[in-house]
Amino acid sequence: MKKIIIILSLGLCMFGINCNKNNVDKEKEVFASNYKYLDDVNHVFEKINYDEIISLINKDGKAIIYFGGSWCPNCQAVVSFINDIAKKMHIDTIYNFDTKIDFDGEVRDIRRCKNTDDTDMWSKIINKIGYTSDKYVEIDGVKVKDSLGNFIPSMSVPTIVVINDGVIMSYVSREYFYNPDSLTLWDTKTFDGEDVTESFKTELVSLFTIYDGCTDDECSA
Repeated sequence: MKKIIIILSLGLCMFGINCNKNNVDKEKEVFASNYKYLDDVNHVFEKINYDEIISLINKDGKAIIYFGGSWCPNCQAVVSFINDIAKKMHIDTIYNFDTKIDFDGEVRDIRRCKNTDDTDMWSKIINKIGYTSDKYVEIDGVKVKDSLGNFIPSMSVPTIVVINDGVIMSYVSREYFYNPDSLTLWDTKTFDGEDVTESFKTELVSLFTIYDGCTDDECSA
């Protein structure tokens, strides 16, 4: 009986049945293990690489993208809140693009635009989605320009955006410090700062409402 089950399992894998699901489950476990406050292995996050985000922002329809990674303390602080609110609002997937990329052993944050390749890669994303900011990427006090001669807007992480047909509808970008019982603004860097947990949750509900199209009452239910 054991042999039959093993053979059947291998046969299913040969046809791509169950194998993909196992890979996805493993990816979710790894993602959760990298975020110390995220205790849900069935979370909504799906990691995507650079080619995948380029493909995503060139598709029709709506999507939610979380820019950031587990290396970022601000991201560590908010990921569990993002997951909880998304699940309550019946959102199945939030795509995670980690701006730190491993280039054959050299890890670089392409948001920093330290060289021409990184600048081209990052500007291709933010120009397509229409991201704007009153701050710009700088190197040694000099603003960085893209290939068209435009200054490149600076994005802090985490940033959570809702896009429709590849263009931003709205986004939330905040830097927080985790207590761990509450969130405070990162620039205070203190445990006794103002508790902004509920205001952040409210921002997320408003953002996800834009994606989901539900009313405030439905979304907060």
